[in-house]
Amino acid sequence: LALRLPELALDVVAPGRDAPVAVLEGEGARRVVVVANEAARRRGVRPGQSANAAHALVPELEAHARDPVAEERRLQALARWAVRY
Repeated sequence: LALRLPELALDVVAPGRDAPVAVLEGEGARRVVVVANEAARRRGVRPGQSANAAHALVPELEAHARDPVAEERRLQALARWAVRY
């Protein structure tokens, strides 16, 4: 069984948001977009883009720091669910 969860980082920190949202990683001027929701992508925000460039495109962008610990917890919960079937 293989699962592809390209928006896991987004689902963990900002689930179901309609406003433009992006998850960032890195420090200071080196922060980059890891993933963006559909509202942000429609306005030009893309993975790998600098946080400054993303905010220039979408000034009201909700930017969240990536939370690898929460992502791991979500993956563990999915794994526990999956082994039941």
